[in-house]
Amino acid sequence: MLPPLPDTDFWQAYQRDFQGLLHWPDVEAFWQLLAATPQGWYLFDPTSTAPDTPIDTKQFPAILTEIKTLIHSGRKTSHCFALFTDDRLSPNFVKIFDPANLGATCGSSGTRTLPHWTLSRTQPDTLPQEPVTPVNSGFFNRLVKRTA
Repeated sequence: MLPPLPDTDFWQAYQRDFQGLLHWPDVEAFWQLLAATPQGWYLFDPTSTAPDTPIDTKQFPAILTEIKTLIHSGRKTSHCFALFTDDRLSPNFVKIFDPANLGATCGSSGTRTLPHWTLSRTQPDTLPQEPVTPVNSGFFNRLVKRTA
C-alpha cells in the first residue's frame, strides 16, 4: 500500500480527477491556452524542493517550450499519454509525465509514478521523503546467505 500524500491544498488538488490529453491536436490547443494565461503558475518537480514563487511571466514561454520538447519526445505513438489536466478549458493544475518513464500512473503497480513536472496555480509543498523499505530478499536469497 502506498503511503498517503500530505494533507495540503496542493496535494489535495494533485489527487483530484484529471483528464488526459490524448490526441495531438488537443495537446497543441492546450499549449496555446496555457501560453495565453502565463500569470500565476508554479512549476514543480515533485522530487525536488517546492518553489516559493510563481514562474515569471517572461520565462513562461521558454518553460512551455521545454515541456513541449519533453512531451513530443514520445510522439512516436499516435496518442499523447503524458499530459493530464484538471480542466481542459480553464486549467489550474497540469501533470506532465516523462513519456519515457510513464510507469503505472494510476498506482496499480503498488508504486507511485510522480510526474516529471506539475504546473499549478496552487503553491506546491515539498513531498516528504518516503521511508526506505528494506528489500525482502526472499526465501532463496536468505538460504544462500546462510550457507555462504
